[in-house]
Amino acid sequence: MNALTRLSLKDLQIIFNCSKNTAIKRKRELQNALNIHHVRLLDVAAYENYDIDYLICMLC
Repeated sequence: MNALTRLSLKDLQIIFNCSKNTAIKRKRELQNALNIHHVRLLDVAAYENYDIDYLICMLC
């Protein structure tokens, strides 16, 4: 997995430790805030101020 990988709802659930419904809302929040269509790992790291390496390890 690299920083440009598109994230699924399951990936967002793991990152935010939340339910599917909350992951959907967080995905919409990211899309609206960053004016993007597909949420990537890089977008989450930038928006939430996370370290990319930490997120990659979290999803492995």
